Amino acid sequence: MQTSLRGPLTMLAGVLLFSTNGFWQAVAPEGATPYVVGAARLLIGTVTLGLWCLIRYHKIHLTGWHWKAVLVYAFCLWLYQILFFNGVLLIGVAIGTVISIGSTPIFAGLIQAILFRKKPDALWIIATVLAIAGLILVNMVEGADFAWYAIFLPLLAGLCTAINVMAGQSVSQTHSAEEGMALVMFFSTLLMIPFFFLFPTDWLFTSRGALCVSMLGVVNAGLAFSLQLAGLKNTPMLIASTLTLGEPMGAALIGIFILNEPCTLHSVLGITFIFLSIILLIFGPELQKRYLTKHAQAD
Repeated sequence: MQTSLRGPLTMLAGVLLFSTNGFWQAVAPEGATPYVVGAARLLIGTVTLGLWCLIRYHKIHLTGWHWKAVLVYAFCLWLYQILFFNGVLLIGVAIGTVISIGSTPIFAGLIQAILFRKKPDALWIIATVLAIAGLILVNMVEGADFAWYAIFLPLLAGLCTAINVMAGQSVSQTHSAEEGMALVMFFSTLLMIPFFFLFPTDWLFTSRGALCVSMLGVVNAGLAFSLQLAGLKNTPMLIASTLTLGEPMGAALIGIFILNEPCTLHSVLGITFIFLSIILLIFGPELQKRYLTKHAQAD
């Protein structure tokens, strides 16, 4: 696989695994709260990655890290859980998801423009507009009623994701993706521990509850975050931020084909727009490079 494609495709694989989060939360036992689900997910993911690193590398390296990036990533990962789940509680899952995930590439573009003085190119702008339009269509909701200030919670969640994309590129450069995510999730889990004492946990010890958090921890955290971090090594920040919009596309497909949720013209168009955006982001830069090289040689 070409290096230019490996990064985006690896990251997309991780993002698509994230899209099953809603499914496992939907089938979780009664009494499961987003806080404990998120805390258990990170705890199990941390243990899984820690054991994997010990088996594969025989140790977890504690030197040579970009510690500032590790701690920023960990803090934003923890803060995202609080902002996002409280946001969707106030304004609804669909609209909260639109604002949170849809704002991520916009914040990434602003961060890159302000901190690195680098303006987004036309390819990214087209792909991002397509993806956000698709996201709105997939989650189109009528009769929404909520206080205007509630939108700041999912907006800040989107900012956390954009910061994580930027920090993840620094974390992923010096060591393996598995070690990097093991460290990041360890610090995030420490911040999550109080949730185990503030919310009900008895559902975790049922067979269905254990299955749900095990899948969320091993696959949707340990494997998915590692794939995302590995993909960030060779994926430009803006492309990576827009690829996160593949998560609601995957979630919509799961809802339609597995959870038997209604399939509307809006959802079909939305999924198509997001899919086209992803194809444009993954293959567009390579085609653009070949086009420019061909014309340069011709001149």
